[in-house]
Formats: sequence, structure tokens, C-alpha cells
Amino acid sequence: MSSSAFQSRLEEAMEGESAFSFAKKCGITDSLLRSYLAGRSSPGLYKLEAIAKNSNVSLDWLVLGRGPKRPDGGDEGSVWTGQGTVPGYPEITPTMLIEALEAVEEHFEKKGSNLRAGKVRPLVLALCTRAIDQKRAVDKTKQEQADLVDFKNYKDLMDLAS
Repeated sequence: MSSSAFQSRLEEAMEGESAFSFAKKCGITDSLLRSYLAGRSSPGLYKLEAIAKNSNVSLDWLVLGRGPKRPDGGDEGSVWTGQGTVPGYPEITPTMLIEALEAVEEHFEKKGSNLRAGKVRPLVLALCTRAIDQKRAVDKTKQEQADLVDFKNYKDLMDLAS
């Protein structure tokens, strides 16, 4: 997830509400929300879900800028522009990105270490592209979507990022 694009979508989702009020509504501290807005850190899956739910925006839109802004599809102006796609990897879905992000978070939590915010996105994308490349090699097709990837199998790649 592009940090500056995410920051913009987060601000838009807040709809002018104060950081304190919005953070409280989402069950996070205002200092944590401010760190997301400043690009100093990125929320994990559960915090992303809380933010999306409490601001009535879709998770796909919040994370990737893809699809309708509202979960019910009621915002025609927020159709995905294609920004954030990975050239040559149309199979990468929001679900795949979230699963990879969860695996990264779990891996580094078990190691008792943190990954700098600037390294999270490249690592998640590397995990997804590696999974698709391996699936393509087995399936011999470029367009078949990667099914249920166990990103925990890519510990070597995650260890290289730390």
C-alpha cells in the first residue's frame, strides 16, 4: 500500500472528524492514528478493518484505492484507477495483499522484532509476486488467480528484509 495514497484515503475516510474523535471511534489511540496520517507507521489488518468499518468505507478502497469507496458501492467517484497494480501480476488481489501482510506481521512478532515501515510494502509485494511466479510455473498459465497461498512458507524472504 502506497503510504501517501493511503494517508490521503485515510484523511478522506475521516471526513473532517478530529483525530482524537475518529481514533476513539476506531478503538485506537489518537497518537497511533496521527502516525498513520504522517506515514510513520502502517496499520495492520485488524486496525484497517476497524478504520474501514467505523468510517463506512470498503477495505479494498482504504488499502488499495480499488473499487467503490462505500461497502454498498454507493460512491461512483471512487472507482479504482489502476494505480497500485503490479505490472505483470494482475492476479494480486486485496485479499492476497492482506494475507501477505498478516504473515509478515506474524513472522516479525514471533521474532520479537519490527520491520521498518518503508520495508513492509516491498516485502508484501515480493511475497505476492513470488507466490504467483511459483503458481504460474506449476499451472503454466498467467491469468489463473493464486489460490490460498501460505505466506508463512516464505520465511527466507521475510528474514532477508529484517
